[in-house]
Amino acid sequence: MLRLTLAARIGLIVLVSLSLVWVVSVAVFYRTHADELEGALPAPARIVALAELAETLTGEQRGLALEAASSGWFRPRLVAAGQAMPASAGSVIAAALHQRYSSALAARPLGWSVEALSPPARWFSRLAATRPGGVAFRIPLRTGETLVINTGGPPVFTRFGL
Repeated sequence: MLRLTLAARIGLIVLVSLSLVWVVSVAVFYRTHADELEGALPAPARIVALAELAETLTGEQRGLALEAASSGWFRPRLVAAGQAMPASAGSVIAAALHQRYSSALAARPLGWSVEALSPPARWFSRLAATRPGGVAFRIPLRTGETLVINTGGPPVFTRFGL
């Protein structure tokens, strides 16, 4: 049997206790922030409302409305007609998710692309210091422009924990 001094035993108890506190704090963080992590993709009604708003407003009002609707994980912008855009990567998106957004947009065509992750982020998605890949929604407007909404997930893990 391994004999340890009292100081070594107390040190091991402290180390195990700190590890337990860290694991519990991570679990509590994810339990309390589950709505933020799941809400990384916008609600279909929000996209429809923004598309209708972009069609009805003109000029500088559009820019102000899009700026007001943007946040760290939701970045809408307008792309002029004829400007090159990336190809759609619809096969990456789950069919249920595609159906949810397509039914909300009714007659409007919907395109999207998925941000490519760097190789370390792909290989070690939970340990990379980058955000998970976001989705870029593309909705053609009646004005000929395209509304592009870039979304990104919140940071999940860094190399050092949360």
